[in-house]
Amino acid sequence: MKKISIFVLVFSTLIFSQFNRNNPRFKNSPAFSFNKIFYSELYISSQDSGRAFFIYKIPLNRLLFEKSQDKYKAKFRVSLEIFDNKNNIIQREFDEKSVEAKSYENTKSSLLYVDGVIPIAYSKDISKIIPRFSDIFSEKEYKGKLININKIKKEKLFLSPIVVKKKINKCKESDAYELANFGGDFPFSENKYKILIPTNNLETDELFIKIISNGKTVLNKTINDFFKGEIDLIYCNSKILLKKEDTDDKYKFFILDNFENDLAEGPFKIKISTTSDFADSYTYTKKITWFDKPYSLRNFELAIKNLKFIEDKSVIDEILDYKSFQYAKLLQKYWKKYDPSPKSAYNPIMEEYYQRIDYSIQHFTPISRKSGANTDRGKIYIKFGKPNETKRTSNSYGQVTEIWFYKKVNKEFVFIDKYGIGDFSLITG
Repeated sequence: MKKISIFVLVFSTLIFSQFNRNNPRFKNSPAFSFNKIFYSELYISSQDSGRAFFIYKIPLNRLLFEKSQDKYKAKFRVSLEIFDNKNNIIQREFDEKSVEAKSYENTKSSLLYVDGVIPIAYSKDISKIIPRFSDIFSEKEYKGKLININKIKKEKLFLSPIVVKKKINKCKESDAYELANFGGDFPFSENKYKILIPTNNLETDELFIKIISNGKTVLNKTINDFFKGEIDLIYCNSKILLKKEDTDDKYKFFILDNFENDLAEGPFKIKISTTSDFADSYTYTKKITWFDKPYSLRNFELAIKNLKFIEDKSVIDEILDYKSFQYAKLLQKYWKKYDPSPKSAYNPIMEEYYQRIDYSIQHFTPISRKSGANTDRGKIYIKFGKPNETKRTSNSYGQVTEIWFYKKVNKEFVFIDKYGIGDFSLITG
């Protein structure tokens, strides 16, 4: 019974005490293996319009910042080499931007980005596009993924679905959707997104949609919410936007909303048809990616073992007795009990817990290389999160003392670095 009361206290602390999705200490933590150089995607409007748009997103930690008068500034260029079928360069386009970060921590963030869009004069002669990213201050250049135009299906009933953020933006008094701009992927997060499905069939007023994940149909619905317009992307207020204007233009943009609750990480298929029997349908494969997935959650066996900070060894051993291929589902099941949004595959409490482990490893690891999560400061941080206030002093022996204050749970923890190696021992608390 004692263990249960402690366990409940830990989770009430996770949920109510220091649970803060806007905590910059988490936002600036590295995204590890998903830390790409840059994301990009090409959108082609109708062939007779002669327009296409290359969009990109660059994490701030991929830029070299220079400090000038307490400001951090960077500069970069994204350039496109556009080839015809004979491998001749027929067009060059570029976009050059200056970036200013608010703090040094932001310059190291893989979760803060700068977006951009490059209009292209499109023609049927274009066969491929090679993008390049150049950092001006470091003089480093990175070659992006080749875009093979011949593999992009054009002039069919539906264009590739467009991932946009749920909130409507304003640009010059016009409503507009902000593109997610992760190379066509859906971010796995607490943020909600919509899918815009462009069709050149202006006669239809409804579409039939199926979403298939892991061979299972998780959504089967009819949608009739749409607006008319054109694929005309603009850069406004540091965002890439598609205007929501009801015009008699080239496409109807059907809006698919409230679809991602049952979708976990990985690929899924969107099946689209103008008839309920799906006799004539189009299928697109998309992917949900957890871009800022905690590093300590990427190996399921280690993630289960890391429950040791809040759970009995017997419970952990019971989970580990199963086959390794079952670990992912078992871990999800374990955390689902504490999920404040159980209807969604995304669990913010689970993410918060493993982010705290990551933070402890990154910031509390001493010279001895003992894991920061296993230190006394790490254990308290994992249970209670970021303290409201910290004080650092030294005692009469010259040992560094650190005091953490937590207001909501009315707790105070005192740590001392006894040996001067950064391994702080818990003295009181």
